[in-house]
Parts: sequence; structure tokens; C-alpha cells
Amino acid sequence: MEIIHQLDDLFYSLFPDLTKGDTKSIKQAMARYYSTPFFQPDVSVENDRVIIHIYTDQLESLEMDYKRAIALCDSGKFNDAKILLASLIEKNPTNSDFYRILGQIHSEEGDQDAAINHLIEALKWNNQNTYALTMMGNILFLHKEDPDTALIYFNQVLKINPNDHLALNNIGSQLGKLGRMDEARSYLERALESNPEFSNTYLGLGIIADNSGNHKEAFDYYLAGLRHNSKKDDLFQKTIGNLVELCNRIVENDFGNSIIDRSKSDLESRSGVPILIEESSDVPYYAKIE
Repeated sequence: MEIIHQLDDLFYSLFPDLTKGDTKSIKQAMARYYSTPFFQPDVSVENDRVIIHIYTDQLESLEMDYKRAIALCDSGKFNDAKILLASLIEKNPTNSDFYRILGQIHSEEGDQDAAINHLIEALKWNNQNTYALTMMGNILFLHKEDPDTALIYFNQVLKINPNDHLALNNIGSQLGKLGRMDEARSYLERALESNPEFSNTYLGLGIIADNSGNHKEAFDYYLAGLRHNSKKDDLFQKTIGNLVELCNRIVENDFGNSIIDRSKSDLESRSGVPILIEESSDVPYYAKIE
């Protein structure tokens, strides 16, 4: 097994006690951290990365127990899952996903500090674990109000896969909550290009358009979000709620008449002929203009 860490912002976020450029202390710290009763690592520092070689042939994969832990989580038996995962880590401390699942459990239970600790452990063993990176970004954005550090983790996902629509969508959504609308729109548009079937992205773009006063664009995004959501879940209900609220505002603020007035003025200017709008009781529809 080989673990490679780039000596970048992510590395120093995972190992905050280390000093940039101090090669000797970095090698010593890596040797200490990755030593277990099962093995001693070989550590080297080359240019801008540290490489850890670990011989894990004697360790069990524990695949069946790992699947059982996931099943316990799916059924809401978090305490049983935590006990099983702790046992798995004791038998094989190199598996990043054991820590990642523990982090997810603690986050679900509301203990974000414990979640962060486990997710950091997951990333120390595998800094390519995109699920752990994304979860760290979300927790730092939502619960720690630390967008700059959150972006370190989100951007690492994009280094691994520039078209990861989940990471792009999460970054855009969180930036939108911070009021950084132009940046948020850019990430969400990239997410939509990467996966035009993901209904969450349409909702995010709809909210940005709505807040910017682009009601027609917001309406189209909300409607597209409903079309791409077949689950009829909470997201579906939220999108419907936004759409209905937008429609009510359009009616209350008489946007329809303003559109008609603009069209009338434009036609009069282009034709040089005055236009008279008269109500007719003969049209068999609630609203129609010809």
C-alpha cells in the first residue's frame, strides 16, 4: 500500500501541527502516525510530496463485516454500527472508509466535531476519498462557518474529478447561502453541464435567479427541477413551494401587465400606430391576449 500526500493546503489542514518546509519533522511525524502493531512504514519526501509505503499483506479485507456495518447504518442502528466499525479499525486501521462511515454516523447524530475527527482520519489514509472530502466541505460550510477551509476540501474533489457534479453543486449551494451569488452561479452552471439530470442544481439556480429578480429564468429552473425529480421527495416539495410562491409574487406585483405594457409600447414605436387594449367577454379563457 502506498499513500502519497501532496505538501499542499490539504496536507497541512490534515496535519496542522506540522511546519511547512520542515522535511525532517514531516518524515518523523509520518513515521509515527502510520506505525501500528502490524507494520512500520517507509517514509520519503520527494520535492513537493511525502510518500508512505506500508506492507499490508497480512491484514484482512473484512469486506463482509464492512457491508454489515453499512446495513446497520441503513436501518438506523448507529450504535451497533459504531461498535462494529471500531472493531474493524482495530483489525485493519488502513481502510479509509471505516473512518468515513463513522464520521457520517456522528454527523447524522449531530456531533460534528467527532465527525470531523473521523473524516480527517479517513483522509489521512486516503486523500482521494471524495465522499470524505465532500462531507468535510459540507460540515465546515454548514456547521463551522469556515468557507475558506471548506473550499480546500471541495477543490480537492475537483482536482480528482473536475466534473464531479456533487462537489460542484455543493460548492455552488454553500456559496449561495453566503451571498456570493456570482461564484455560486458559476459552480452550479458547471454542475448542470456535468449532469443535466440532477434536480438539486436546478433548484439552486432557480433560487439565485429568483433573488436576482429574474423571475422568468427562476420559473424555468424550478419547473425543470420538478421535471428531473421523479422521487416526489422533500426536494420536490421545496421546489413546488418556491414555484408557487414565485407565481403568487408575479400575480401580486402585476408583472403580467408590465410585460403587456412593454410589448405594447414596443409595437407602437416600431409600427407608428397607436394600440388600444380592450377587454372582451367573448374569449373563452381566463386570460388571453391577442
